[in-house]
Amino acid sequence: MHPGQTAAQLRERNDIAERLPVTDRDRPDWDVSVLKKAGLRLRALDRDLSLRLSDPDQMVIVTGAKGHVSRLFLIAMEKI
Repeated sequence: MHPGQTAAQLRERNDIAERLPVTDRDRPDWDVSVLKKAGLRLRALDRDLSLRLSDPDQMVIVTGAKGHVSRLFLIAMEKI
């Protein structure tokens, strides 16, 4: 939950997220696949950027609407 977010807002966010098709995707693999189909070439992929941006002892794990753990990731693509 974000600071200042009420329980009602969290429920609303989760309800919206459950209806989004991307919620069920295996990310970031899905993102890379879509971008490759659009004609881009993968230059770099970091599946867990969170570990380098946060102190592991202070890291907050965010659980999405369907219980998926949300981690920050980075994808660098190149137009070919």
